Formats: sequence, C-alpha cells, structure tokens
Amino acid sequence: MRRRVALGLTMLTMLVSQCKFADDPSGGGGTGPTPGAATVALITPNGDDGAVFLTITGPTAPAFTAADPEYRIFRRQVGPGEVRLIIVGNLRNGALLSFQLQDLATLGDYHATVGSVAARTDELRSSLTGYGTNIVGAPTAAR
Repeated sequence: MRRRVALGLTMLTMLVSQCKFADDPSGGGGTGPTPGAATVALITPNGDDGAVFLTITGPTAPAFTAADPEYRIFRRQVGPGEVRLIIVGNLRNGALLSFQLQDLATLGDYHATVGSVAARTDELRSSLTGYGTNIVGAPTAAR
C-alpha cells in the first residue's frame, strides 16, 4: 500500500511540474528564458576620464545604448561575439552603457575589458590600475 501511495505521489509531482500556469509568462514552471537588460558599469579611480576603450565579448554582439545622454558610443564589430567600443564623455564610476538580453541566464557569458583610458585633456592614462567593469542584469518588466 505504501508503495502505491509513493508511486502515486511521484506521478502527481511529475504531472504538476509539467503543467503550464496562466499567470506564468514563460509558459510553465519558470523554465523558459527570462528577457532582461544588462548594464555595463565602469570602475575608475579617477574623476576626470574622458574616453574609454572597451572590448565586450559574449554569445552575440548586441546593440548598445549609452547610460548617459552625454556619452557618445563608437562601435566596431570584430566578430559574431566580439565588439570594440569607445565611449566618450565626462565619464564617472557607474553605468556606462546597456544592452538587451533574450535570456538573463546568458549574462555570465558576457565580459567587458578596459583596453585604454584617456583623461578629459585627451592624454592617455599610463596605467590601467584600478580600472575595471562590472556587468549586471535585471529582468525586463512584464507587459
């Protein structure tokens, strides 16, 4: 008898896990892709940066949007998953640019590397010590 109950509960659990719920936009069980927005943030030890050269790699080469309307983005796609960008403006710590992801699960596959930095006086920084990037994501609001 216990074996039948255990088997019945196992089958019921499997059946429920395959159900699609009307209030779940992914179509069931939360296993579908979660679209979202990724933000690339600049980490800088200086307060007078005027330009940064970044290489961003990932599964795709998405379109980028400047995080500040004063920032200007110059882009060159090197390959299907590599983009080189120059961002110009009065740069500071924090959000530099953003891009859309079809699935936030791929966020960890994207990497941004600082190649060079120039001060607002157009002088190249002699050292990149203290510079870095951080990429974070957030789900897109349901419509």
